Amino acid sequence: MPAARDWLFWFAAIALLFVHLGTTATWQSEDRWLEVAREMLLSGNYFKPTLNGALYFDKPLLGYWLIIVCKYFVGALNEWSLRLPSAIAGLIALWATIDLAKQLWGIEVARKAGWILLTCFGFLQWARLGEADMENLAASILAVSWYWRHRNHASLIDYTVFYAIVASGAQCKGLTAVIVPFLALLPDLVQAGRARQHLNARHVIAMLIGAAIYLLPFWLAREGMPSTSDSALSHSGLAQVLRENIVRYFAPFDHTEPFYTYLVAVPQYLFPWSFVFIFALYQALRDKTEIIAQRGWLLSTLSLIFLFFTLSGSRRNYYILPLLPYCALLIAVYLHNQYARTALRLTAALLIAAGVLHLLILPLWPLLQRHAHDMLPDGLRWNMAIIGTAIMLGLALCYWRAKYSRYRLLYACTFGSVIWLASFFFFTQLILDSFRSEVDFARQLASMLPDHPGAKVATYRERPGGRLLFYARLPPTVTVLKNPDALREFIADSSAEKIVIVYHQYDPELPDLLRDTNPQAKEKEFAWEKNNKEKLQAWLLPGVSAE
Repeated sequence: MPAARDWLFWFAAIALLFVHLGTTATWQSEDRWLEVAREMLLSGNYFKPTLNGALYFDKPLLGYWLIIVCKYFVGALNEWSLRLPSAIAGLIALWATIDLAKQLWGIEVARKAGWILLTCFGFLQWARLGEADMENLAASILAVSWYWRHRNHASLIDYTVFYAIVASGAQCKGLTAVIVPFLALLPDLVQAGRARQHLNARHVIAMLIGAAIYLLPFWLAREGMPSTSDSALSHSGLAQVLRENIVRYFAPFDHTEPFYTYLVAVPQYLFPWSFVFIFALYQALRDKTEIIAQRGWLLSTLSLIFLFFTLSGSRRNYYILPLLPYCALLIAVYLHNQYARTALRLTAALLIAAGVLHLLILPLWPLLQRHAHDMLPDGLRWNMAIIGTAIMLGLALCYWRAKYSRYRLLYACTFGSVIWLASFFFFTQLILDSFRSEVDFARQLASMLPDHPGAKVATYRERPGGRLLFYARLPPTVTVLKNPDALREFIADSSAEKIVIVYHQYDPELPDLLRDTNPQAKEKEFAWEKNNKEKLQAWLLPGVSAE
C-alpha cells in the first residue's frame, strides 16, 4: 500500500500538471495543433490533416486524434482539450521514471527521482504545452521501463507491448520515440550477450506488429491524397516522416542551431537542479560507485542520447527533452549516496535568489510602471511579492522541520521548487497572458463574423497562422493575396463582403481605400513596444466596387 508521502507526491503532481492547464491562450506552436484538430472536425476527415485547407503532414496523426478525443471529454475544442494529452503523458512519464528507478535502485531512489523530475522547470513546462513532445518523452521512458521489467523472460505479449508503446510515441511526434529507447537499451543489450537472448521469433513477430501499428494511419490516410504518384509521394505522411526525421537529421533545412545548443538546454530544463546534475555527472565520471553496480547503463545511456541529438545537423533545444528522466535518475542516485551539501546549497541559493527577485518588485514598482506607461496590472506587484515571501518562508520552514534528517537541504529545495513552479504556472503565467495582443485581435474578428456570414476573408502577403485561424474561427480557406495587384482585385470584387487582414509592415503597399479608412479591428499596441510592424489590422469592406 502506498505510503503517505507517495500520496503526497501524486497529489503535487496532479496539481502542478492540471491546475489552470487550459486557462491561458496557446503558446509557441500549440496553435497549429489546435487548428489542425479544428479543421479535422470541420471536414470530418480525420486522416487528412490540413492547416488553412492545405495538407499539413509535418506531424503524425495520433497527436491530433488525442486532442479530438479529449474534446469530447472536455465538451469543447479549446486549450483544455489541447493540453490534456500532454499533462496525462506527464503523469505517465513520472510513473515510468519511478518504476524504472525502483527496479534498479529501490524505492528511496525512485521517490527522489520522481520529485526531481516533477520539479524540473523544463519537464513541467512541456507537460503543460499541447505539442506532443511530452507524449514522445513518456513513450520513450515507458518503453525502457517495460523492457527492464520483462527483459529476462519476455513473452510475445511483452515484446508486442514494447513495440506498441514506441509506435504510439512515434505516431504522436516522430521517430525519436523509437530511436531514444533503443539507444537507452543498447548498453544493456551489449552486456553479457543479452542481445542474442532477444533474437527469437517472438521478437520478430512483435516488431512486425509494432511496425503495422505505426504504418496503419499512414495507409488509411492515402485516401484523398493527390492522384499522381509523384504528388502522392510528396504529400504523404510517410514522405513527411522521412523529411522531418531522416533528411533533417543528416541534411538540415531548418532549425540549424549551434552544436552547443544542448549543453545550454539541459541545465535550463533541469532548473533548479542544474548544479546538482553537474555535481552528479562529475561524481559518476570520477567514481562510478553506484553506476558500476548497474553495469554502466545509466551513464552510457545519457551519453548516447546526448550524442545522438548533438550530432544531428538540425537542433532545437526541446529535442533533448527525452533525456530529462535519465538526468533525474542520475541526480536521484547521487543524492541517495552522497551528502551533496555543496550542490544542494547552490540549488537553495538559486531558489533564494528567485525569491529575492520577486520581492524586489515592491521597491522597483514605480520605476517599472513609469517604463510601462502605467499599463502593468497592479495585481502583478502583489502576486510577485507574495510568491517571493512564500518561497523564502517555505525554504526556511522545511529546512527547520527536517533538522534531524540528512536530507533536510533536499527537502527544503524540493518544497521551494514546488512553491516557485506553482506560483509561476498558476499565477504569473496568467498575468502574462493578459498581454497576448494577437489573441485579442483574433477574438475581435470572431465577434464580427457572425454578423457577416458570407464575407470572404483574405490575408495580405502572409499566410494566416494557426492562432489567428482558431481564435477568429475563420473558415479554413483564407485566401492569401501575394501582391498589391491581387489585393486591389480582391477589394474591387463586388460579389460579397470582404475582410482583409494586413500586418502593419505592409502599410506602404495598401491602396488608398484602405489607407484612408480606419480598420474595424486592430491589434493592441503597448506603450513599451518599439516596433509595431508585426501587429495586425483588419478592414471590413462592403460588397460594392472599390473604385
